[in-house]
Amino acid sequence: MKRLRLAAGAACLVLSLGWTAAAAVRFIGEKPGGLIFAGYSSLGEILGHRIVARAAMASYRMPLATLVSAKLDYHRRAPIRYDAFFAGDRMLIVLLIFALAWLLHPYGGLIASLAAAVLWSFVREPDLTPDAGYYLLVLLSAGLLIWRARAPSALRSLLFAAAVGASLLWRSPLAFFAPALALYEWATEHRRALKAYRDQLLILCLVPYLFLLPWIAMNWTVQRQLFMFEHRAASLNIVTGALGLVQDAEGDVAALIDEPVDADKDAAVMSWAIREVMRHPLRFARAYVLRLKYALGFHPLLALLAAGGLWVFRSRREYRELALLAAYFIGLHCFMTVEERYFFPVWPLMALLACSLPAGLLARGAPRDDAPEVRFSSAVLKGALAFVVALCLFTHWTLFSFMRRARQDRTIAEEQFNDALRLNPDDAWLLGERGKDRLAQGDLAGAAEDLSRAAAREPGNPPALLQLARVEALMGKPGRMLAWKPPPGSGSDDPELLIDAGILKACAELQAGRKTAALERLREAYGLFEARNVVVRGPQGAVEKEVLAKLRSSDAGFVEHCRQLQGPRPAAETRALSEALTALGLNSSEIWLEVARLEFQAGRRGEALKA
Repeated sequence: MKRLRLAAGAACLVLSLGWTAAAAVRFIGEKPGGLIFAGYSSLGEILGHRIVARAAMASYRMPLATLVSAKLDYHRRAPIRYDAFFAGDRMLIVLLIFALAWLLHPYGGLIASLAAAVLWSFVREPDLTPDAGYYLLVLLSAGLLIWRARAPSALRSLLFAAAVGASLLWRSPLAFFAPALALYEWATEHRRALKAYRDQLLILCLVPYLFLLPWIAMNWTVQRQLFMFEHRAASLNIVTGALGLVQDAEGDVAALIDEPVDADKDAAVMSWAIREVMRHPLRFARAYVLRLKYALGFHPLLALLAAGGLWVFRSRREYRELALLAAYFIGLHCFMTVEERYFFPVWPLMALLACSLPAGLLARGAPRDDAPEVRFSSAVLKGALAFVVALCLFTHWTLFSFMRRARQDRTIAEEQFNDALRLNPDDAWLLGERGKDRLAQGDLAGAAEDLSRAAAREPGNPPALLQLARVEALMGKPGRMLAWKPPPGSGSDDPELLIDAGILKACAELQAGRKTAALERLREAYGLFEARNVVVRGPQGAVEKEVLAKLRSSDAGFVEHCRQLQGPRPAAETRALSEALTALGLNSSEIWLEVARLEFQAGRRGEALKA
């Protein structure tokens, strides 16, 4: 019977991996534009090439996510095969699901194959986003949590805490789980035996945060600011959550805060949000319940069956702690405004709980430690953890190298780009970024040279081609910019690309003296910008409409974005852009400060003061 069960489980694994790989490759063939993989790569390039002058940007996302994205992005001679990578990512998810299931139940192969079928049939996550690796880290943490729960010890607690710490270098949601687990175990298992539990308690409460120390030190060394996690990444979710929204929004977070708070400081935003919740506790409680309903409403049957599976195996510590992780993950996110993709990592855990329900009819005991499936699962989890820890060590080494460069030179961006290009002379990202930096300094010839080389190395990269046309327009050839079109099938529907192209074409129209045409292009670009960057998702109730009105009162950075794209231009063109933006109905302070600067330079102090 044991051999038959082992053979059946192995067959389920092979079939699940094959079906998953075929489905992933088929998806890429049908929807090649469904991949959004390179979102964090430029931040990783900043760290990897030690461009200290751009350190403030690098702090927007956690370093493991950005460095892995940079390594796998298209800035290379041989672009990665996205179909193979996508299939591999999905197969790893299935492999980890089997590892978890075999630790949970003697018939883990059946549970895992059912869970994989449920996951890919009803809980689809089609985009290969930079957070795809985070889903694997959550599954790895869940697997080591189950492995530890089977026979708790200081060593197993250390390995589990290391997995949680590694996940914090990618994204921060598991930041409080290890202490929460320690509190739960103390309350349920060790209240009368605290001395015996002390070592595990210290490991769970301290080890995960040791992984963050190099990141904290790097941010303090370079920026003299204390960032434990992503800087500003969750500010808008925190603010809109305090205001009582359910789903998340896009826009200028400062427009929603009714106090003189520095929205660039995470602690200041959090303090305001806490005060706002204390002023309106019932509104926040109502919104929290609605977020829970929103999260569980995607797959209510799965949630119900997961509760049933937990009830059947409620005497098993592994099941209780796996359910605790799923509940923590959903509950934590619901303190802020949410989006469907935030809950993707928890659905495999829910599927395992749900698919354990029928397995309760077969057996309710735990699989033996000497069972081949358990040994296989332990080897998979330990091997995955070893690989992840190696990635973390590489990340830490990169952060220390970045700090060392920061102590030598903090300010001169071009020297940093030059040093990096001496080591990587054909790197398209470095060439493009040095070109942008030279453009900002007014060196049009140097910018044109760098952007031409970058475009030659990435001929299918629309942003690189757009930047080249931009410089040619600044050098007196606006026709190149006006005739620019993205290469077919290479990002022509990318909103950010279309917004930038619209603004740059408007600047070229102004350069050619066609103000009416420039205004029309700006109006179209602002419409795209607002549709992308001024959004309140979900049903539009009274609270949502009020928040949307506040967001629309700010241009959410459109004016400043136009200024940066226009680059160093004669005063007449800069003034013309300010007039066009005003004609759109925008009344941003940036416009009038720019007008004041131009009037003062022209010697018209009265007009400058008025502006």
